[in-house]
Amino acid sequence: MTETNPNNDRLKLDWMEDLKIRQADSTIDQRLAALAQYEAATGLADFTSINREKVKAYLDALRATPTRMRTKQAKVRHVRGFFDWMIADERLRPKKVRKALLSLRLKDTEIRAGHAVKTVNYATVEQITDTIQAMPNASAVERRNRALLAFTLLTGARDGAIITMKLKHVLWAERQVLQDPNEVATKASKMIATWFFPVGQAIEDKVASYLAYLKDELGFLPDDPLFPSTRMGQDDQDNFAPIGLSKTHWARAAPMRKVFKDAFTAR
Repeated sequence: MTETNPNNDRLKLDWMEDLKIRQADSTIDQRLAALAQYEAATGLADFTSINREKVKAYLDALRATPTRMRTKQAKVRHVRGFFDWMIADERLRPKKVRKALLSLRLKDTEIRAGHAVKTVNYATVEQITDTIQAMPNASAVERRNRALLAFTLLTGARDGAIITMKLKHVLWAERQVLQDPNEVATKASKMIATWFFPVGQAIEDKVASYLAYLKDELGFLPDDPLFPSTRMGQDDQDNFAPIGLSKTHWARAAPMRKVFKDAFTAR
């Protein structure tokens, strides 16, 4: 059974209620994960007992984790944000914790390392196009997967947004995707209009063919998912396996990312 500190749990619940007013669940989860690291490093000590020794124990534990310095900076900001909330909500006396909070930061050298621009290797348009061309396209799931890569290249939309899009959000005649935050998980809940990138007629044709397949052969309607989740069932050998497409959205972007990974590692 996982140990917890009831006093800390109550504070976290109150904090979450305030965060939910302006932040997404995924952001709140990140903040709670950072706070959990602080609790683990301090032996589940009460948050109200924060001092320089506990801050040092947390920072030492954080430095020992195999994550990028930029990620560590974000975690420290989340933990500091929680204690700032406690002060603002009169759960902590500012004078009592001033020295502890002043020490709740990474060293200047670490901060500079976190701000350093890292060179990222990425696939070229030609490499992505070749990968899409090589993907199988026989079953409904294979058609969706290939179109998923093509659509992402064509629009440059975020994965979290793509998995929540509906057919009606693609305005093909206008060469546009309208990301309505009331239905699409856009960044910061903004209305975003995305126009097609000039990545070649072959990519556009694959997306157009997939849209026609959904509408004409599978009977999808404007309010149905653009990239639906996989429908599972019994195949011809009575094995539990993918048997087609559902009419529900993926709950998270992990399956989409797996499609990308599988496509590129298969080559």
